[in-house]
Amino acid sequence: MKKIFSVLLSTLMLFSISNVTAFAAPSTAKSATIYVTISNDNQELELAQEPIYVTDLDNDGKLTIADAFVCAHNAKYEGGAEAGFAQSSGMITKLWGIENGGNFMYFLNDVAAMGLTDEVTNNSYLNAFALKDTTTWSDTYSAFDIKTANAIQGEDVTLTLSKSVFDMDTMQDVVLPVSNATITLNGVATNYKTNEKGQATITASQLGSNLISATTDEFILVPPVCKLNVSPVSVNAFITIIDDNKELQLVQEPITVTDANNDKLLTIDDAFICVHDQKFPGGAKAGYTANDGFMTKFWGVENGGSYGYYLNNNMAMGLFELLNDGDYIDAFIYSDATTYTDEYTFFDAHTKQVELNETVTLNLSKYEFDPVTYEPIKVAVNNATILINGVESNYKTDENGNVTLSLSETGAYTITAKSDDFNMVPSACKVTVNASAVDNDTTINNDTTINNDTTINNDKNPNNNTNLDNSQAPKSPATGSVEFITLALMAFASAIAMLVSTKKSKKYEN
Repeated sequence: MKKIFSVLLSTLMLFSISNVTAFAAPSTAKSATIYVTISNDNQELELAQEPIYVTDLDNDGKLTIADAFVCAHNAKYEGGAEAGFAQSSGMITKLWGIENGGNFMYFLNDVAAMGLTDEVTNNSYLNAFALKDTTTWSDTYSAFDIKTANAIQGEDVTLTLSKSVFDMDTMQDVVLPVSNATITLNGVATNYKTNEKGQATITASQLGSNLISATTDEFILVPPVCKLNVSPVSVNAFITIIDDNKELQLVQEPITVTDANNDKLLTIDDAFICVHDQKFPGGAKAGYTANDGFMTKFWGVENGGSYGYYLNNNMAMGLFELLNDGDYIDAFIYSDATTYTDEYTFFDAHTKQVELNETVTLNLSKYEFDPVTYEPIKVAVNNATILINGVESNYKTDENGNVTLSLSETGAYTITAKSDDFNMVPSACKVTVNASAVDNDTTINNDTTINNDTTINNDKNPNNNTNLDNSQAPKSPATGSVEFITLALMAFASAIAMLVSTKKSKKYEN
C-alpha cells in the first residue's frame, strides 16, 4: 500500500508542476483526496483535517469510509492499519489503536454517517472519534461553519460553532449553536469565546497554518477543526525566468509579492502575477494567465500549458503553494513542447560570497525519477560547461557535478551552465567577490616594517657607538620618510654651507 501511495503521490506532484507532465502519466485508478479528523477517547485531536489519498482497497468498485479509515491509518498511524484499525460486521472495533467495545462515531461532511460503506468523494471531510463517555454516550459532535479560512495578517475572521444533538421528539439530529466555548489556537486556549449565536471573531495574527478548535466545561465537546492560513501583507521573492530558447529573462529578480489574486493568500500564482506586473511590458494582463490552477500564458508565450516551475529548487505542488519571505522561484517555458525533454537543473546555492583570491565551489544537479517508485532523485550533472556572466569558460563540472572557480576581480558574477548531453534548463547562482579584509596580514604594520624585530644594530649602523634602540626605530613608513628627508636636507644644507665656506676661504686667500 505504501508503495502504491508513493507512486500516486509522485504522479500527483508531476501533475502540479505543469500541464504537460500531468497528461503524460494519466491514472485510471479510482481515487480521491479527503480530509480526515480523528479524536481519541480524551477528545484530543490525533489528526486534524489531514489530507488522505484514498483508493478502493477492498476492490468493491467504490470509495467508502472503510477505505478511507484504512488509508488514513496506513499513511499516519505507526504500524499502519494492521496495528491501528479494525472492523467487524460493518462496525469499527479499533480506531487509532483504541479498543473500547465499539464505542466510536463518525461524521461525513458534518452529517452522521449511516455506516462504513457510505461513499466518499474528492474533498470530503471525515470526522471520527472514540467516545469518552461509554455509558451514556454524551459526547457531543461539533463543527465550525468554515473548514479552511484564509486571511491576511491583521484581518478578522468570524467563525460559527455548532453542535449536533439528537432530538428525541423528532428522532432527528438538530444543529444548535455552541455558546461560551473557548477558542483554542494551535492547542492553546485564547481569550476568544463564542457568543449566544456560536460566533467568535478572531484576529489573524500568527503567520502560517494555524489550527483553530474549541473547548467547554459544560459538556463533552468533540473538538471542532478549522485550518486558518495567515499570510503577511507582502513577501519578497527572488524569481528566475527562462524562456523557450533557454535564455535567462530574469535572474533572481527581487519581487515584492502581494495578494494579487485576492484569495487572502500569498502564493506562487501571486508571485507570477506580480513579476509580470513589475517586469513584463504590459504587465500581467499582457503576459500571464492561469485557469483552474494551470498556467495558460507565461511571459507572453501561449504554448498549450508547457511550463514548469520550482520553489527553492524543489518541485512545486501547484500555483497555490504558499510563499515565505526570501523564497526562490525558478520558472521556465518548455523548448520541447512535443516530447517534453526539458530537464531542470540547479546549483546547490542560489548565492555565494567569497573574498578576493578565494575559490568558489558549486555543485550542479538535476532530478530523475526512480523507475520503480517514481520518486524524484537528485543526480549530478557532469561535463556541463560553465558560463560566467553569459560567457563560456573553460570550467566544466566533474562526475560529481562539482566545479571550482577562480574569479580574479571583485564584483558580482552570474554563474550559469549549458550542456550538449541533454535538453538542459539552465539555473543560476549569483556569486559576489568581495575585497579582502584589511588585517595584520595584508597591511604595512609592525610585522612588515622596521620595528622591534628589525632594529638597526652595530653591524649595520655606520656609527658603531650609536646603536638605534627600540625607542629610536622608525614606527611607520611615513615617520621614516620624514626623518630620511629631514636628514637628507640637513646633509644637503651642510654641503652647501661647506661649499660656500670653501669659496669664501679661497676668496680671502686671493
